[in-house]
Amino acid sequence: MERHKSPRHFPRIRRRPVDFDISVTDSGALGTLSRDGGSARAEVVQNSAGVYVKGNRMWWQRSHPEQAAVLADRWIAEPGPETQLIDPILRLHPGQLSYEVRLGSSWVATGEQIVNGDRALVLTDGRLVLTVTAEEPHRVLFVELLAEGPPGAEPIEVSPLAQAQADEVAVAYLRVYTPRTLTQLLEAPSVDVQVQPEPLCASPTCTATFTVTDTGHGRVVGRFEMTADERLAGFHQLDLPPGQSATFTATTPNELFIDPGASGDIHWVGRFVPD
Repeated sequence: MERHKSPRHFPRIRRRPVDFDISVTDSGALGTLSRDGGSARAEVVQNSAGVYVKGNRMWWQRSHPEQAAVLADRWIAEPGPETQLIDPILRLHPGQLSYEVRLGSSWVATGEQIVNGDRALVLTDGRLVLTVTAEEPHRVLFVELLAEGPPGAEPIEVSPLAQAQADEVAVAYLRVYTPRTLTQLLEAPSVDVQVQPEPLCASPTCTATFTVTDTGHGRVVGRFEMTADERLAGFHQLDLPPGQSATFTATTPNELFIDPGASGDIHWVGRFVPD
């Protein structure tokens, strides 16, 4: 099928009052999501490798309140239901949202409307409803989600995207840096603790060194407690990215020091308590 010779316009999709603003091009998609009056916000990037989301703490507070601090302000791959509403938009080829809509085959006209005083056609492919200009080329004016859209949702406005904005979409993937998947980040923290006590404690105070390593896929955030014979010997706040370690030292009085020739072992334990 011959392509139209008119200038190519990529779509920018807006949903109000606080839903999403997405730019779609051949390279993928780029935009923002928001709710709760704008206090909960997230960026979204899509390219050939998948969909990535970076939300603030308020964004994650609704779906994952206990892990919101861990998930906040980091790029996350395979975000699952977080982008469910806009997935149909992200998956659309820009040809379906530009000057290349054609009647027949998948798109069927079901009626007409008047938009800004001009006649417009209503098309559907069974999954989406498009309102397009009546005259060819059929530029898309509005998109309405069928199964995915909430009841009573307003149609989504589509407007042409400036070239500078289209160029920004093409390099949006550079914002995304080695993201973990949502499933990986929601896994229980995995921490390895190694304890190295003094080989022979013959002083009034005994010391042990603890090395804590994040062996999981997500950031470990919480409190690390050290005990000696079940008595608290020290604690530290812990914030470790995957694969990194931290070293701490704990001390305890040597209760055998006043008894010459006495010997005994101190039972040292390190324990991670997640936030």
